[in-house]
Amino acid sequence: MRIVKSCVLRGASYIKTRIWYSILMMEKAGRETEKLIEELIVQFHMIEHGDVVIAGVSGGADSVCLLLTLCSLREKFGFEVKVCHVNHCLRGAAADADEEYVKKLCGELGVECRVFRKEVELIAEKRKQSCEEAGREVRREAFEQMCAENGGTKIATAHHRDDQAETVLLNIARGTGIRGLCGIVPVRDNRIRPLLSLTRDRIESYLRERGIVWRVDATNEEDDYTRNRIRHKVLPVLENEVNDQTVKHLESLSRQAEEICEYLDYSVRQLWKTCVSVRKKDQEQKESPIELVIEKESFFSKFSGSEKTASAKMYR
Repeated sequence: MRIVKSCVLRGASYIKTRIWYSILMMEKAGRETEKLIEELIVQFHMIEHGDVVIAGVSGGADSVCLLLTLCSLREKFGFEVKVCHVNHCLRGAAADADEEYVKKLCGELGVECRVFRKEVELIAEKRKQSCEEAGREVRREAFEQMCAENGGTKIATAHHRDDQAETVLLNIARGTGIRGLCGIVPVRDNRIRPLLSLTRDRIESYLRERGIVWRVDATNEEDDYTRNRIRHKVLPVLENEVNDQTVKHLESLSRQAEEICEYLDYSVRQLWKTCVSVRKKDQEQKESPIELVIEKESFFSKFSGSEKTASAKMYR
């Protein structure tokens, strides 16, 4: 009897130890996830002291993770977080439930939340667009409106590494040049993407470890949209049958393309300074049309490979 009791006690102790070990590992993984986000913010100077960050929050896993991590960093970096939620009025009660979830979450976090209700289907019909295109424009307009009316200085969206891979593949399939390979850039103007180094799986694991339940948009599981078909059919085949690091490699390709584009832009600026001049066609007339004068030999010899980019700049 004592032997049995001893075995039971040892078994209970072992289970307890394993549970604590699992908890510690989950906490460590969570800290590493937060560290990756913080490192990306610092690397690309996404947020400055005094910024008011407008976070786009739909209620899905990605945007909930974005909101939580921004809230955890706001005191350290000295910025304020406000939330913009767009109800597209496409999914009836489910969309309304998403809205209530976001408002409740913001209340718990002490974050100001503004809801925009937009009849996207009607807007799409009026603008002669797909619902996907109209929804994207409506969200952008809502973000810009909230920035203007609520003092926003940055707009944060929850794009992640899987989104990046999907975008690059989509651009390749539709036909693109080097700029299309850049995909989603971490920073563009006042828009920031702090989750771009994380995968969808890592984001969801981060939330599960904290016992956080998020909203699921059933339309994301449908294949009506091109991006969803890339997500559900193309990427899984590439990862399962070609290379299980496909998403990582596509993200790496986008970073390399971005570096090349930055170099090309720098080269073009130098080319512009040394080989292109802007002057009036008729120097004696005040309202004479402007013309661009190119020093041909310098233009084609100094910066080989930049001519097309420079030409595009001239037309712009």
